[in-house]
Parts: sequence; C-alpha cells; structure tokens
Amino acid sequence: MRLGGPAVRSQNTVYALAATLSADTVYRADLLTSLQRMAGNAAVHQALGTGELRPIGVSGKRTPASGLGGAFSVHGTTDATFDGGTGKMLNQKATPSKTCTDCPEGQCMHVTGTLAVSYHVDVVVTMPDVPDGLNACEEAKARQFINATLRDHENDHVRRFKTYNGTKNIPVNITACGESDATSQVQTLHDADEQKRQGDAQALSDAIDPFTKSIDLSDCQK
Repeated sequence: MRLGGPAVRSQNTVYALAATLSADTVYRADLLTSLQRMAGNAAVHQALGTGELRPIGVSGKRTPASGLGGAFSVHGTTDATFDGGTGKMLNQKATPSKTCTDCPEGQCMHVTGTLAVSYHVDVVVTMPDVPDGLNACEEAKARQFINATLRDHENDHVRRFKTYNGTKNIPVNITACGESDATSQVQTLHDADEQKRQGDAQALSDAIDPFTKSIDLSDCQK
C-alpha cells in the first residue's frame, strides 16, 4: 500500500531539514534547492527559523438577522445576512524573535502589517399582500400604506443594515510561535472587529422597532 502524496512527502522532508544542517556545503545547497522546489520558499524559511511567513488570510461566518416592522394587520420583514468579513494581510513582515515562551527553536516571530477586511451584507425585504376581506376603499388604503409608509420603514432597515458594508484596516503587531499561532491571533483581531461591526448594524436596525402606525379607515365606513 502506498501512503501519502507529494505534499505529504515534501512536508516530511521539511521537518527533517534540521538534521541536514551539518552536511557539507555542496550537498546542503542542493538539498535546499530541492526543498524550495517541493515545498516553497516560505516553508523552507520557516523550518530554518528565518521568520518568513506565508500571507495570512482570515474570514468570518455568515450570520442571518432580521428587522421586523408593521402595523394594523400587515407587516414587512427585512432579512440581513452578514458575510462575516474576508481579510488579508497587507505589507506583512515577519522577523525572528526571542520573546516567546515555550516555543520551539526558530519558530518565534514578530509579525506586523495591516489586516484589510472587506464586509458585505445581503438584505432582502419581504412585503405583505393586501389582506383579504376588505372592501374597495379599505383595500386601497391598505395598499397605499404598504407601498408607501411600510415600504419606507423597511427601506430604513435596509439602509441601517448596510452600514455593515465597507472595508476596515486593522493594524497588526503581534509576537507568535509559528504560522498557526500567528494566523490564530490575526483571526482573533478580525473576529472582534466583525462582531462589533455586526452588532452596531443590528442595533441601528432594532432602534426603529417596534413600528406601530394606524391606518385611518374612517372614510371607508361612510
């Protein structure tokens, strides 16, 4: 049975790199060239403890939310789905550091840069139908209420939810033990910003509810 593919073999080769550092110069140079071709420069530099780090990318979870509005016997619904944000590091720089605790030799690094996060929310408005059982006058007033007053209210929900949209630049200045720890710390920065951004948009939407407005049907009873 054959176990593992090229990616597994190249990763195992990188792990074994430290054992080759005492080899003669020609052999060491040939080995490094082969490793760079198989695993990439970043993986080789990380194994050597030079502090080079692959570009960090982060993302959040899509989150649904709703804003309800309505009056009389009709109501509309505005549903928002927050994309959680997608971020990437700009001007990323990783340098060796010796300030980590309980970190393997050569894995401690100082990472700086800017985390640029793009946020987007999808918003869907569902408007009600005119209720059954109304006479012509009542139906006309109900339709006017739905198409004007209620529509304006739901559009206000849309505007408030969409304050989530945009891009945020988050400064990054961390010390990490290896690539996984660096990515985890950057993800934490992203998550904290996303949660606040989503909470602010939801609070703006919640602020205009409950929405209660009467439809004057007095003229329809004459």
